Amino acid sequence: MTLGRATADITYAIARGHDNSAVHLDNLRFGPEATTTTDANGFYAFAYLEPDTYNVQLVPSTGNQPTAPESGQQPVTLAGGQAIGEVDFGVSTAGRPWQNPSNRFDVNNDGLVTPNDVLRIINDLNAN
Repeated sequence: MTLGRATADITYAIARGHDNSAVHLDNLRFGPEATTTTDANGFYAFAYLEPDTYNVQLVPSTGNQPTAPESGQQPVTLAGGQAIGEVDFGVSTAGRPWQNPSNRFDVNNDGLVTPNDVLRIINDLNAN
Protein backbone atom coordinates (compact mmCIF):
# COMPACT_ATOMS: atom_id res chain seq x y z
CA MET A 1 0.00 0.00 0.00
CA THR A 2 1.34 3.42 -0.93
CA LEU A 3 -0.18 6.74 0.09
CA GLY A 4 0.99 9.96 -1.45
CA ARG A 5 -0.08 13.29 -2.83
CA ALA A 6 1.59 16.14 -4.68
CA THR A 7 0.91 18.37 -1.68
CA ALA A 8 1.86 17.65 1.93
CA ASP A 9 -1.70 17.58 3.25
CA ILE A 10 -2.16 13.98 4.45
CA THR A 11 -2.50 14.18 8.23
CA TYR A 12 -3.09 10.50 9.06
CA ALA A 13 -3.87 7.11 7.55
CA ILE A 14 -5.71 4.12 9.01
CA ALA A 15 -4.90 0.55 7.96
CA ARG A 16 -7.13 -2.32 9.05
CA GLY A 17 -7.07 -6.02 8.40
CA HIS A 18 -10.17 -8.02 7.48
CA ASP A 19 -11.81 -10.28 10.10
CA ASN A 20 -9.08 -10.12 12.81
CA SER A 21 -6.22 -10.64 10.33
CA ALA A 22 -2.82 -9.12 11.11
CA VAL A 23 -1.54 -6.04 9.26
CA HIS A 24 2.20 -5.53 8.82
CA LEU A 25 3.56 -2.22 7.47
CA ASP A 26 7.14 -3.02 6.49
CA ASN A 27 8.24 0.24 4.85
CA LEU A 28 6.49 2.96 6.79
CA ARG A 29 7.87 6.47 6.18
CA PHE A 30 6.73 9.90 7.33
CA GLY A 31 7.58 13.29 5.92
CA PRO A 32 9.25 14.29 2.69
CA GLU A 33 11.43 11.96 0.63
CA ALA A 34 14.90 11.79 2.20
CA THR A 35 16.81 10.78 -0.95
CA THR A 36 16.84 11.89 -4.55
CA THR A 37 18.80 11.10 -7.71
CA THR A 38 20.30 13.61 -10.13
CA ASP A 39 19.00 13.83 -13.67
CA ALA A 40 21.16 13.69 -16.82
CA ASN A 41 22.25 17.31 -16.23
CA GLY A 42 23.12 16.79 -12.56
CA PHE A 43 20.04 18.62 -11.22
CA TYR A 44 18.24 17.36 -8.13
CA ALA A 45 15.46 18.51 -5.79
CA PHE A 46 13.87 17.64 -2.44
CA ALA A 47 10.19 18.57 -2.33
CA TYR A 48 8.09 19.66 0.67
CA LEU A 49 10.88 20.27 3.19
CA GLU A 50 9.90 22.12 6.35
CA PRO A 51 11.97 25.18 7.38
CA ASP A 52 15.02 23.74 9.16
CA THR A 53 18.73 23.00 8.74
CA TYR A 54 19.50 19.89 6.70
CA ASN A 55 22.73 18.07 5.96
CA VAL A 56 22.80 17.27 2.22
CA GLN A 57 25.15 14.37 1.52
CA LEU A 58 26.41 13.17 -1.85
CA VAL A 59 26.54 9.42 -2.39
CA PRO A 60 28.54 9.08 -5.63
CA SER A 61 27.97 6.22 -8.05
CA THR A 62 30.47 3.36 -8.20
CA GLY A 63 33.85 4.49 -9.48
CA ASN A 64 33.39 8.15 -8.49
CA GLN A 65 34.42 10.21 -5.47
CA PRO A 66 33.41 13.63 -4.11
CA THR A 67 35.85 16.49 -4.75
CA ALA A 68 34.02 19.58 -3.51
CA PRO A 69 33.43 19.56 -0.66
CA GLU A 70 35.77 16.65 0.03
CA SER A 71 33.45 15.30 2.73
CA GLY A 72 30.59 15.11 0.24
CA GLN A 73 28.35 16.89 2.78
CA GLN A 74 26.95 20.42 3.01
CA PRO A 75 24.66 21.95 5.63
CA VAL A 76 21.69 23.84 4.15
CA THR A 77 19.29 26.07 6.10
CA LEU A 78 15.86 26.69 4.58
CA ALA A 79 13.42 29.41 5.58
CA GLY A 80 9.67 29.02 5.04
CA GLY A 81 8.79 28.85 1.33
CA GLN A 82 12.44 29.16 0.29
CA ALA A 83 14.08 27.29 -2.60
CA ILE A 84 17.88 27.20 -2.85
CA GLY A 85 19.27 26.61 -6.31
CA GLU A 86 23.00 26.35 -5.74
CA VAL A 87 23.97 23.52 -3.43
CA ASP A 88 26.64 22.04 -5.67
CA PHE A 89 28.97 19.08 -5.35
CA GLY A 90 32.05 18.12 -7.34
CA VAL A 91 32.64 14.53 -8.44
CA SER A 92 35.60 12.92 -10.17
CA THR A 93 36.32 9.47 -11.48
CA ALA A 94 38.19 7.48 -8.86
CA GLY A 95 40.13 5.63 -11.56
CA ARG A 96 43.80 4.88 -11.66
CA PRO A 97 46.00 7.84 -12.65
CA TRP A 98 47.82 5.75 -15.26
CA GLN A 99 44.59 4.72 -17.03
CA ASN A 100 42.87 6.74 -19.75
CA PRO A 101 39.48 7.58 -18.15
CA SER A 102 37.69 7.91 -21.53
CA ASN A 103 38.90 4.62 -23.04
CA ARG A 104 41.14 2.29 -21.04
CA PHE A 105 42.33 0.57 -24.24
CA ASP A 106 43.55 3.85 -25.81
CA VAL A 107 46.77 4.02 -23.79
CA ASN A 108 48.38 6.98 -25.59
CA ASN A 109 45.06 8.92 -25.78
CA ASP A 110 45.24 9.48 -29.54
CA GLY A 111 41.57 8.57 -30.04
CA LEU A 112 42.40 5.17 -31.58
CA VAL A 113 42.97 1.68 -30.19
CA THR A 114 45.94 0.27 -32.10
CA PRO A 115 48.75 -2.25 -31.55
CA ASN A 116 50.90 0.73 -30.51
CA ASP A 117 48.78 0.97 -27.31
CA VAL A 118 49.74 -2.59 -26.34
CA LEU A 119 53.37 -1.95 -27.25
CA ARG A 120 53.48 1.07 -24.90
CA ILE A 121 52.30 -1.12 -22.01
CA ILE A 122 54.83 -3.84 -22.78
CA ASN A 123 57.67 -1.29 -23.07
CA ASP A 124 56.66 0.31 -19.75
CA LEU A 125 56.53 -3.08 -18.02
CA ASN A 126 59.97 -3.96 -19.34
CA ALA A 127 61.45 -0.59 -18.33
CA ASN A 128 59.87 -0.35 -14.88
